[in-house]
Amino acid sequence: MTSNINHRTVLRGLCLVGLLCTSILSYSQSEATMLGEVVATYNRLKVDVDNVRSKPNKNEVMDSIHDVSETAMERLRILKLSTDAGIATTARYFYMNFKFNYAFGYLTIGKFDLAHQYFTELPEDMNYFDASQFPLRYTMDGVNYVINYDNFSQIRGQFYVAFAESLIVKNQNTAGLEYVRKAMPLLNTNWLKYACYYNAINAKEKLNQYDSECIQFCSLHMNAYYNLSKESIDTILAYNFGTYRLA
Repeated sequence: MTSNINHRTVLRGLCLVGLLCTSILSYSQSEATMLGEVVATYNRLKVDVDNVRSKPNKNEVMDSIHDVSETAMERLRILKLSTDAGIATTARYFYMNFKFNYAFGYLTIGKFDLAHQYFTELPEDMNYFDASQFPLRYTMDGVNYVINYDNFSQIRGQFYVAFAESLIVKNQNTAGLEYVRKAMPLLNTNWLKYACYYNAINAKEKLNQYDSECIQFCSLHMNAYYNLSKESIDTILAYNFGTYRLA
């Protein structure tokens, strides 16, 4: 009799362990699925932000992008608390990128106060990430993706340039120049160089600092401008961006 009880007890214990393992696996899979869905939303919204300037109703479009982002970020706030360190760190990474995405969007359509509010919330996370947190991984639509540190350093460079512009628009020119200098080692495209050095010489002019650094910025800006594609130069002229003339 005792042997039968023990046998049933062991079987029940094995079943409970099996159910527990299944629950843990399902929970982990649901977190991974949620993360993939949020990343897909981010990818769509990033394209929308890149195109928002050309929209006739750009203010409404940008507000809609913000609202959808906030809904996705609510899910990321949950995932940031995950006991899976990989999921938690990747969630924090995309939470930061969502905020940068709509801060940049508001900057491009000229809503400078709102953009600056969001930009000032970003440096803590931008400075949190270093090479030790990478690579990051996630799964989307059944495909495994990897984010390497080099991918993030490009985003950090874009952030430094955009935040510098936001600071300079707010006449915080000295602080803006500090972010220009942070961006300089991370500039990997002529467009980013063009934007960065335009911000720099704009700040220098406001500060009446016509020094050797200003001359360097002018030279770098003109070099970047003349190496832009025709499409990029057409965009500059169409939206009345600064050309080499300021330099």
